[in-house]
Amino acid sequence: MGEGRRRYIPQKVSPAEEFLPKVVILLFVVIIAVPQFRKIIILGAIVAVALLIVFLTLFVFLKYYKKHIKSKTLLTVKSEKRFYVQKSILTEAEKKFHRTLVTAVPEALICPKMRVADVINASAKYGGDFNSISQKHFDWVLCHPVSFEPLIAIELDDSSHSWQSTQHRDAVKNEVAQEAGIPLMRFNWKPTYDTEDVRNKIAVILDQIADAIETKQNTP
Repeated sequence: MGEGRRRYIPQKVSPAEEFLPKVVILLFVVIIAVPQFRKIIILGAIVAVALLIVFLTLFVFLKYYKKHIKSKTLLTVKSEKRFYVQKSILTEAEKKFHRTLVTAVPEALICPKMRVADVINASAKYGGDFNSISQKHFDWVLCHPVSFEPLIAIELDDSSHSWQSTQHRDAVKNEVAQEAGIPLMRFNWKPTYDTEDVRNKIAVILDQIADAIETKQNTP
């Protein structure tokens, strides 16, 4: 033999590689020969196909949901209003007393729901004094009809004013109003109000304010 010819060296086959084809042939023969195995294989194939269909259906649905339904949901959420106008700034009880005030003191400018910090100034704008009044309000403030100067603060006390939290709030407003020098009148809630009685009580305070202004003007 010439030196250029290569000798054929057969490749070694592992026992597993040699055994696997025999096992496959044996299983095939068993499936053909034994009907029970055929039923099992057919049933397994049906289950596999059903699982594949379910998987593909779920995949298509998720893809569609991500593209269409989810985007529509986001648009719906974004289109919903975050803010809306109240039907009324006063409760039914407050409306009734407001009408009484308008009738009792028609010459005054009656402003409901006035924030305390808009009526009374705190020396420390960004300190504890301001914070103590910035989130509180007077139920009504009677103002001068021309200058809009606050003259009297009014509170309508219902059953909630017996609560401890409300009493603390009331105490703060009482203290602040007294120190600032604005009269704070309190009226108890009633099913009905005597307009004349309300007018007389407010008139007493207005007369005191007028006397104080006159005395101050006459003081050299």
